[in-house]
Amino acid sequence: MEHHEKDSAVTRAVALALMRQAQNLLQDVKEEASVTQLQRAIDTLLRKRPDQAPGAS
Repeated sequence: MEHHEKDSAVTRAVALALMRQAQNLLQDVKEEASVTQLQRAIDTLLRKRPDQAPGAS
């Protein structure tokens, strides 16, 4: 898999897509604790970081 070092937004989007796919697979096999943990990781990834705020440099 190619890493998009020059475009971190692309890398984050790919990671998010893979996390959501893994979450669906885990739900299929009733791994609820793992699904919950992965959802927390997804929420963390989606949370706005201070360095992403408008005007941050």
